[in-house]
Amino acid sequence: MGKATRASFGEAIVELGAQYKNIVVIDADLGKSVKSEKFMAEYPKRYFQCGIAEANMISTAAGLALSGPIQHQKLSSLLNLQLLLHNPAYV
Repeated sequence: MGKATRASFGEAIVELGAQYKNIVVIDADLGKSVKSEKFMAEYPKRYFQCGIAEANMISTAAGLALSGPIQHQKLSSLLNLQLLLHNPAYV
């Protein structure tokens, strides 16, 4: 059996962070389960924890996008699905 997808994600986002200095991670209290805490350990100034305030996280991502950084938001899959179904602009 191979590595869990979330473990691979945690490793990949750290590698991308090393390669691209303008990548940030915005988290909604899922860092432990999706392994984005690895990014936080390596690049604490590029890791933003928004807690369970997903709407605020999207607003933060929009503001960061306007200022230049490439962001990755980690939302619950249910919220991701809702955003995709109701607003294709998030795709």
